[in-house]
Amino acid sequence: MEPVVEVQRVVVIDDVPDSAIRRTLEVLERAPTRSVVIHTPEVDDVVALAGLVAGASAVVPKNGADDELAFAVKAASRGGSVRPRISIDGLVEAAGRVHPDDVPILGMLVHGTSPAEIGDVLGVHERELAGRRRRMLKALLGEAA
Repeated sequence: MEPVVEVQRVVVIDDVPDSAIRRTLEVLERAPTRSVVIHTPEVDDVVALAGLVAGASAVVPKNGADDELAFAVKAASRGGSVRPRISIDGLVEAAGRVHPDDVPILGMLVHGTSPAEIGDVLGVHERELAGRRRRMLKALLGEAA
């Protein structure tokens, strides 16, 4: 008899970056146990970072390798993620866009720290952390706060 394995549900959002990132937030607010993979035509450092801040398990370019999307979905279905490669210049640019108090959150997300662990380290409630992540997204996507 094989053990029962619960497979986490994965949502793939196939859209332009800004819309995909907003939809990721919506999905995860309604169903926080789901994983989201963003599949979008344009992926640069800022889009990849915004995807991490929004809570996506992966941000996959449409022009990527043939198996890249399948690999990301498989990793997400197992509760994992595919961390994007972010250039130092891209990280510095993003850190300059977000509020100085949010730079540690950005750094922890880049290094794969879970929101729960970030909350523990910073001593903030998950609701406050969610609000700070929304503020970070507005800054990264160039929206008025």
